[in-house]
Amino acid sequence: MNEEERQLFDDLLFRRITKEEFLKQYPVPLINNREYIYSVLKNIYDTKDADSLEQALDLTVFDLSIFSWDQFYHLICQFLKEQWHFSHEGLVGALPVLDVPVVIETLYETALLKLDYLSYDDTFALARRCIFTLGEINSVNSRRKIDLLGESDNPVIRKHIKEQLEILRQSKFDR
Repeated sequence: MNEEERQLFDDLLFRRITKEEFLKQYPVPLINNREYIYSVLKNIYDTKDADSLEQALDLTVFDLSIFSWDQFYHLICQFLKEQWHFSHEGLVGALPVLDVPVVIETLYETALLKLDYLSYDDTFALARRCIFTLGEINSVNSRRKIDLLGESDNPVIRKHIKEQLEILRQSKFDR
């Protein structure tokens, strides 16, 4: 992303411009333009531009079809394996809730990541988010990964697993 695009995001974030003004001023049409949004994210991945990643993820709201596009979720899975950025939680949130092996495996692996920038986080929010996304998928494969995570030596992660299993148990009875 260039400086002009970053400034537009800041203006939108701090409500100096409206969403409509943002869309008018953005150099490329964004509505229903998943190819462009993907290309921005791919460029960020290729250049390791950590500063632009969060803003680029925000572009996805302009074309929700991107979430079911296999190129998109494969790229998000690639991002999640990298340690040069600080956007793992946002990336987990960008993953579609799909029963797709690469998504499930990436969520499992990400839940186990030990990232230096999250060393302060004794709540293991990233692992929790992965666990809850696996629970939302709620397939045989995602349940297996939840069970594997439940064998963790980490009591906080085991607590998150218990919470998720309780939610799944209750939702089973709510049907």
